[in-house]
Amino acid sequence: MTRASTTTGLYTLSISKVSSVPVRLPCLTEQTEIVRRVEALFQLADRIETRHTAALAQAQRLSPLTLAKAFRGELVPQDAKDEPASQLLQRIAEAQAMSAKAAPRGQPRSKSKPEAPAVQPATPFAPPALPDWSALPAGAWADHGAPQDEHLAATQLIAVLRAWGRPMPQEQARLAALLCLQPRLCTGALPASPALQWRRLVGAVAEPLPAQVTAFQPAVNIPWRRALAGMRARGDLLESGASAQDTWALGPGAAGVDTSGWPDGRAAWIVAYLRAHGVESLLPSLAAPVLEFVHAHAA
Repeated sequence: MTRASTTTGLYTLSISKVSSVPVRLPCLTEQTEIVRRVEALFQLADRIETRHTAALAQAQRLSPLTLAKAFRGELVPQDAKDEPASQLLQRIAEAQAMSAKAAPRGQPRSKSKPEAPAVQPATPFAPPALPDWSALPAGAWADHGAPQDEHLAATQLIAVLRAWGRPMPQEQARLAALLCLQPRLCTGALPASPALQWRRLVGAVAEPLPAQVTAFQPAVNIPWRRALAGMRARGDLLESGASAQDTWALGPGAAGVDTSGWPDGRAAWIVAYLRAHGVESLLPSLAAPVLEFVHAHAA
C-alpha cells in the first residue's frame, strides 16, 4: 500500500513500481533440493498406485479361490465321522427307487425309461460377419478431438473385448486397444492397402507424421493405468491371472458402458485384422516403447 498511488480513492500499482519490489528466492542449492524431493514424492505416488492396483487384482481373485476351497472342504477341519458323499448319494438313489415302486394305484408305470436327450456337440466359435468397410463414408471413425483420458481408454478396451467376443489374450487386447487409441501406430504397421482403408475411415489422426517429427511415447501411460484400476474396481474386467499370457474378458459391470460410434468401429476393424493375420504381422513394425506396453513391461 505504501507504493500504491491513488487519485479517486482507487489504489493502483504501475509496472515500474512492481518491478522495483524485491522478490526473495531460495538459493540454487535449495531449488535443486526442492526438485529432488518433489520427484521422489512422485515416484512414491507411482509405487503406491502400482501396489494399490495389484491389491485390487488380488482381492478380485480371492472370492473364486475361497469358493473353491469351500467346495473342497478346506475352510474348516473335517470330521472323520461324517458320512462320505458316496454313501449319501447311494441312499438318495435307493430312496428314489423305493418311491418309484410305491406308485399309487391307477397310475400307469412306464415300462421303458425315457430316452435321454441327445447331447449336441459344442458349436465352435464363429466370428460375426464383417461389414462392407468400403461402403462407409470417409472419416466414419474420426474422434473429433476426444480427450485421451482414462474414460476413453476404458471405453476403447471394452469395445475391443466386445468385438473379440470371448476371453482375449492380454497382449492382443493391449495391442488392439492401443492401435485404436493411437491410429498412427496402426497406419505405420499395416501394409499399403489396409493402411489406406484405415486412414480413410479414421481420418486425420491416422495420417503418418512428417519424417522430421517423432511422436512422444511415454514409458508410463497414466490414463491406461487408471482405466485398468477403475475397470477392476467396478467389475468391468475379468482376468484369469496376472501374466501377459492370460486372458481378459468383460465382467458384468461393463454391460452398461456405451461404446457405440468410432470406438466400436475401430475395434471391429482391428479385431478382424488380428483374426485374419495374427498379432505377429504387426509387432515387427512397432517401436520398442510400444512393444514394452504390449508385453506389459510398461504401464
